[in-house]
Amino acid sequence: MRILLPLLALLLLPACTIIFQDTTSPAESVELGGGRAVPPGLTESGPLICEGNDELRVEGLYIVGDGPGIHALDNCDLWIVGSVIDVRGVALRVDGNGDVHVQDSQLLGTDAAFVINGNGDLRVSGSVFTGRREIAGNGELHDDGNNTFN
Repeated sequence: MRILLPLLALLLLPACTIIFQDTTSPAESVELGGGRAVPPGLTESGPLICEGNDELRVEGLYIVGDGPGIHALDNCDLWIVGSVIDVRGVALRVDGNGDVHVQDSQLLGTDAAFVINGNGDLRVSGSVFTGRREIAGNGELHDDGNNTFN
């Protein structure tokens, strides 16, 4: 149900906020199939898509699976706050005119931390990016500070 809820929200609501509060105590974590654990305070989710003129705020998610972990298409206005994206493939992909903000988050992709295409705009602050970074076309990266690029 945890994975279906964000996807259902994206399909039904033109603009929505996905904020998860974990009910486990700070010392607890939830075991995943690969021996990894969901970090305390975060809720596990599968990959998400933001498209059209959607406005989406993702907060407190641990996104795992095959990438892209989050795909921002068209004119999507997306905020990723206090979340971890840890995927096989690309953690964040921005295509079209997407406007994406990443704040206090971690993006880990085996192929790339992020890929920006077209006129995509990515603004980052206080975050950690592990993996290749690719900017193509008229895409732009705005580093607002306190970021780590591995």
